[in-house]
Amino acid sequence: MLVKGDKKFSRLIRWLQNMASSDAGRPVLNGIHIDGDQTMVTNGYRLVVIDTPKELQNLGPATIEGKVPAGEFESEFTNIEGKYPDFNTIYPNGVAQAVVDVDARLLRELLDGLSGTPSSVSLVLYGPNRPIELFGATRDDRDAYMVLMPMHRALDNKLTRPNGTTVEFVWPEKRIREMEETIERRDEEINELQGQIKELEDNE
Repeated sequence: MLVKGDKKFSRLIRWLQNMASSDAGRPVLNGIHIDGDQTMVTNGYRLVVIDTPKELQNLGPATIEGKVPAGEFESEFTNIEGKYPDFNTIYPNGVAQAVVDVDARLLRELLDGLSGTPSSVSLVLYGPNRPIELFGATRDDRDAYMVLMPMHRALDNKLTRPNGTTVEFVWPEKRIREMEETIERRDEEINELQGQIKELEDNE
């Protein structure tokens, strides 16, 4: 199937293809999966879900592969047979410990300078609207320490996953109050228990 687009679409497709797998043993992960108004790619370690571009809206549900050379605005795509993984099962659940907004350009520039070989980058979060520490290694294996300043997030700015659920996050002030209330209840229970023990001892 021939798909035509513009420069932005071509750039988007090349980015999605880079996010997909190259494992010949799992060919379905090598493609771009279109499912209604959502389009996704995964390699088993990362997942990207975006709104389906208008150029692909008539192709799904399907998993497709093809190349869009730089500078070209059309490509021939083919279908990949096989069942695409249920991405809904991998969304994190529970209460988030911290939400920090950062400038995507600044983060990308920091990561671009790190080792391209398999390596880890440690992100240290101190809570909302606090600086982030990053620990990694440069391409010539020098230790690298970085700090990325946050962009302040509004309290009512919700983050919604592709399945419609929102990220649940308890702001530190609320969490502290909840912990204080729990401690107070425990103190009351302990005092009551100690009173019962004393009463039993007095009756012996």
